[in-house]
Amino acid sequence: MHLIPSLGRLRQLYPECPIGFLSLRPFGEIIPADLKIERLELPGKASFGETLRLVRKIRSRKYHTLLDFFVNPRTAMISLLSGIPRRCAFDHPGRRYAYHELFRPSDPNRHLSELFGEFLDHFGFARLPLEKPRLNLLGSGERFADTFLSGQSFRRPLLGLNTHATYPAKAWPAENFTHLANLWHAQTRGSVLFFHGPGEEEATKKLLTSLGAEFTFTHPPLRLTEFLSLLR
Repeated sequence: MHLIPSLGRLRQLYPECPIGFLSLRPFGEIIPADLKIERLELPGKASFGETLRLVRKIRSRKYHTLLDFFVNPRTAMISLLSGIPRRCAFDHPGRRYAYHELFRPSDPNRHLSELFGEFLDHFGFARLPLEKPRLNLLGSGERFADTFLSGQSFRRPLLGLNTHATYPAKAWPAENFTHLANLWHAQTRGSVLFFHGPGEEEATKKLLTSLGAEFTFTHPPLRLTEFLSLLR
């Protein structure tokens, strides 16, 4: 999400140049289609063989420059094996071996969109203004959101809650969400839509059971573009 403004700047600078974007599946789906960027994707738990096949695909594109905004162990390995003649990345002590040019920001705690813009500036990709992030919401995802919401019985104002976190230390206790949902309904008479992602559906249903169906509901499992459209 935070990279979309940087991708927009690169497309402005090189309107006809092939640009590839490496990510875990399905996150490349959010890149706006009008940027005309090829998605090079790996599954979340890619095998060594799948990674090597992707490397061969990258090598076949004969890219001139690689920009690694992430610099984790896997992207460093892919970068090293890519054969791309100019490889640029944030300076990470344990991964310098994979790159030709490194960038150490003066303030690593800046907003990521701004930090990535500074990264591009450092490597000579002109100081064009960064646009705000925008999402690719066209097609079936948008149609799903309209159809889904029109089929639900809910009252506005509508509150959306995502009760999950990747790490337990980041998660609010379930009873706090229950209290907040009850408070919302008591003060506004509005409904609450509970969001969830893969592997979180059962926990969400348990929360809804404790609250009752009078003012709460959730959605079926969604593709990423459907989820973004529902948020919109």
